[in-house]
Amino acid sequence: VGKTLPTIVFKRNFLDWEDYLSTIRSDYRHRINLIEEKSKELKFHRLTCLNFNEEMYYQYLQVFNKSDAKLEKLNSTFFKFLPDDFCLTKVTLEDRLVGWFITLYANKKLYFFLGGLDYSLNEEYNTYLRFLIEIIKLGIRLNAESIDLGQTAEEPKMRLGGENHKLYLAAFHKNLIVRFFLRSAIKLLEYKNKFPAHHVFKEK
Repeated sequence: VGKTLPTIVFKRNFLDWEDYLSTIRSDYRHRINLIEEKSKELKFHRLTCLNFNEEMYYQYLQVFNKSDAKLEKLNSTFFKFLPDDFCLTKVTLEDRLVGWFITLYANKKLYFFLGGLDYSLNEEYNTYLRFLIEIIKLGIRLNAESIDLGQTAEEPKMRLGGENHKLYLAAFHKNLIVRFFLRSAIKLLEYKNKFPAHHVFKEK
């Protein structure tokens, strides 16, 4: 058993977005306001996953290829025919697709499932960071008990108030020699990155 990529979970409940902003420290609030100002021209459209298209798939591949922690590469059919509970959010700038993300609300929890973006616009509009903000806003509107922001990009998610939840990988083999090798190698394979705690919320 060893550590794998942690997931970042937002666990606090708020009446609305303004209530959230009022509880965070001024430097974090200032950062969020700058992100929203920079990305104010972006439009968010909530759709069914049947609207997933090849342009969105290309943006998914951009994210996949840039990732340091690559998992299975999914095909476009997988996204298009997800169950009805999954929601596709399309993000546009005028008529241009700048990105998208898929969420799932189930058992009073909101999950950030997968997404894609146009990296050529990401820096100018802070697209990815705005995605995270919109997902938290959605979770607050849905009165979700928790918002699972997913794995990777731990630092920006924790700066919004997410908490680092450790996950573990396990490997087993019936052969004693192979098990010995796995036990010896697990420390080389496990996830080692550490991030400082972010004191996002004001002291009560």
